[in-house]
Amino acid sequence: MKNNPYILKKEVLPVFYNIEITPDFKELSFHGKEEIEINILKEINEITLNISELKISKASLKQTENYDVQKINYNEKYEMISFVFKNKLKKGRATLKLEYDGKISDKLRGFYKSVYNDKGKEKIMLTT
Repeated sequence: MKNNPYILKKEVLPVFYNIEITPDFKELSFHGKEEIEINILKEINEITLNISELKISKASLKQTENYDVQKINYNEKYEMISFVFKNKLKKGRATLKLEYDGKISDKLRGFYKSVYNDKGKEKIMLTT
């Protein structure tokens, strides 16, 4: 992607994801909680992730100490989000904790709905 200021750098590598999603079928929306175990390869104060149509309500990072997110930058064009921390994060393992809300769409990305036929009846399923 030419001129993309959000090209992912190999400064942070995901190790393990623990994701909890609570869907609301009536409103076609969901609430999510996620813990991402990461390996930080060099001291940084910003972590950038791919994101699509989510609104973050809480974000924090736990390493040997807790780090609060100072600023969240969304880039909808490139479907990226950056979490900026006041202090530098140390090299090594850490856990990024997120809470977010989103809309369930039929765009075939993220958490979306799909339609299938079951014995002549059209049914909806949610998938990711």
